[in-house]
Amino acid sequence: MKGAFFASVLLLIAAQPARADWQFTKWGMSESQVIKASKHLAERAQDGTLSMRYTTGKFAFNVEFVFADSKLNAVSLELHTGSNYSLLNALKEKYGQPDEQDGITTVWRTSRDEIDFSAVTGDGSDASVLYRPRVNPNTRGL
Repeated sequence: MKGAFFASVLLLIAAQPARADWQFTKWGMSESQVIKASKHLAERAQDGTLSMRYTTGKFAFNVEFVFADSKLNAVSLELHTGSNYSLLNALKEKYGQPDEQDGITTVWRTSRDEIDFSAVTGDGSDASVLYRPRVNPNTRGL
């Protein structure tokens, strides 16, 4: 009996749509929800974008929140402090071997997200990382 109960609970959990996010955000949030979740660190820039500074470990980023139909659709991080090489290694440590890699772009795909790392120079600090929900035949909808 207990086994059937736990199996039904697991089935209900598995039936929930996959949710992913970047740090304190969730895909689909409104701009005001992102501002609130960021503890008001995210602000409207002069060009109209919603952005903030973000630091983690030895890296600092300029972050831009990208919206489509007024819903959070991607988060773009531009490296401000730290090296491209160190950032790439940190991403490999976190996400494992990339799914795609060429001279400029490295891509990881999780079951829910796509993470794109781009850098023009090897050990400069001109890298960017784009987090976005992964769209595939299983998550696309109708």
